[in-house]
Amino acid sequence: MVGDLDELADLLGSAAAGGRDGARGLFLAESSEPGKVALLFPGQGSQRPGMLAELFVAFPEIGYLLQLGRRWADTLFPPAAFDPDGARQREIALRDTRVAQPALGIAGLGVHHLLTRLGVTADMLAGHSYGELVALCAAGAFDARALLELSEARAAAILAAAGDDPGMMAAVSATAEQVERVVQAAALSEQVVAANHNGPCQVVISGPTALVERAVTELIAAGHPCKCLPVACAFHSPVVAGACGRFAEALSGHALRDLATPVWSNRTACAYPQHSGGVGEELAAQVGAPVRFAEQIESMYAAGARVFVEAGPGQVLTGLVGAILGDRPHVAVACDGQAVPGLPGFLTAIAKLAVAGVPLRTGWLFSGRDANDVANTTPPPRPGWTVDGHLVRTADGACLPGGLAPAQRVRPATAAVGAGNGNGDALISEFLRASKEMVAAQRDVLLTYLGAEPGVPAAPLPNLRRALPVAEPSVALAAPAPAPALAPKDALTGVLEIISQRTGYPIDMIEPDLDLECDLSIDSIKRTEILGTLTARLGERTDTTKLTDSEMDELARARTAGALATWLATRMGETPPTSAGVPPTRFVIEPSPLGDADPVDGSALRVAITA
Repeated sequence: MVGDLDELADLLGSAAAGGRDGARGLFLAESSEPGKVALLFPGQGSQRPGMLAELFVAFPEIGYLLQLGRRWADTLFPPAAFDPDGARQREIALRDTRVAQPALGIAGLGVHHLLTRLGVTADMLAGHSYGELVALCAAGAFDARALLELSEARAAAILAAAGDDPGMMAAVSATAEQVERVVQAAALSEQVVAANHNGPCQVVISGPTALVERAVTELIAAGHPCKCLPVACAFHSPVVAGACGRFAEALSGHALRDLATPVWSNRTACAYPQHSGGVGEELAAQVGAPVRFAEQIESMYAAGARVFVEAGPGQVLTGLVGAILGDRPHVAVACDGQAVPGLPGFLTAIAKLAVAGVPLRTGWLFSGRDANDVANTTPPPRPGWTVDGHLVRTADGACLPGGLAPAQRVRPATAAVGAGNGNGDALISEFLRASKEMVAAQRDVLLTYLGAEPGVPAAPLPNLRRALPVAEPSVALAAPAPAPALAPKDALTGVLEIISQRTGYPIDMIEPDLDLECDLSIDSIKRTEILGTLTARLGERTDTTKLTDSEMDELARARTAGALATWLATRMGETPPTSAGVPPTRFVIEPSPLGDADPVDGSALRVAITA
């Protein structure tokens, strides 16, 4: 099980080398005979706020369970807690027996539904304490709606039987015989019982609060570590024995069905009766009886179970199975492990089942997704060309004739470029060749667009390297005559001419007071070109090479043709030019009625233009 393609390649290489790494998601099959599959449903104590949230999001088809149990959904998936006190309150709210049991029923049925969709067929079912109720539902004794109703009735019966002192429970690290010996020595065996025999060295005692506290003290003194459990009451003890009758009444109100799959009982450590009548009696008696979970797992193992799947939150039962069976051949899989929780944890469990030889239908996981099962489909033909960035290549990776080619690095010449220097000639030749290829590519594109046949790629340039330097005769060349300098009085005219040449505006349109940037859209770069041309035309009289920074700033701030001419005239000691001309004629448009026509009718108006 991997998270990306790079990790997939890495793990496939490790698998080919015969390696295995369960922590990274690499599992290898050990046996082709998986044995029977047993589903185990956890009981009260495995619940936690937000349990299996990722599965309910990733697989919307199990959302119907939240609709059935909408009364408990908000407690099962509460808002986020932002402090320790808020997190503790969420746990306390879910710990309430009236909430915990329906919530565990929703979670257990959700995992069972997903496993069924994946093709996991259970040969036998079991549960721990309350989980036995979920196992019976999975076996077909009643439906999901009835499960939630019976879960609520069971919790109410237990709390009603507990009375004012709900009692307490404590886990003891000792064998059942050691615990029984200490409890009997303390004369507590009538009230304090071994409620859960979970493993070879784990027993849970249950009973009235004061008596359990006393038993814990005696057990610790005898060298057996103990831990009080955060539970709502003393389950499976004489404290809740009165709940059996109340729960039997609740069961009588539901039509139970025969079991489709064998279910193992906590009370007897044997399979339930297959007929519906025996199911109700055994389920009611289980409430007040001890849970013989270790014997139950041994009995299921003797019946052929080799793959144990914990169908619900946490991995408590997975650990107990490992402790009970030890080194005997078996596979214990948790669908919601602590090391890899959520959706990755569930997929990891599927991977473990696959290598254990359990038949699966994993194609369902890809339903509705943009993915193809490459194992059962013919790969598409290899394309004849590919597009990679700005390049088009053929199937073998070559560029198309006349198309763009990837840039090539040109090695800089290490020696100085001079007359007769071969390195310099080679560098120039490479530059000219690249330029010619670029022009040829542009030519082919235009010819193709115009419908003509693209030209043949340009031939390489001849080698420019000279065999021997040839002395050229010295010829004195006359310097080009400078452009005639403008007279001072022509400063404005020269500015207007240069602006017209550089921008294309007719001279008549360029008023001296028009802003070059705002009115004529001449940007700073074009203004710089105009100033350079102007100073070259005016000759040495402007002495621009001796301009100070402040004078250059003044020139840069000249934003009109008139301002430029004024600055130049001032530099040359002349009177600044003034614009002269005839002011523009302005016209006024006035309506004038035509004869005796109705002035209301606009069509009878004449327009007179007067200066």
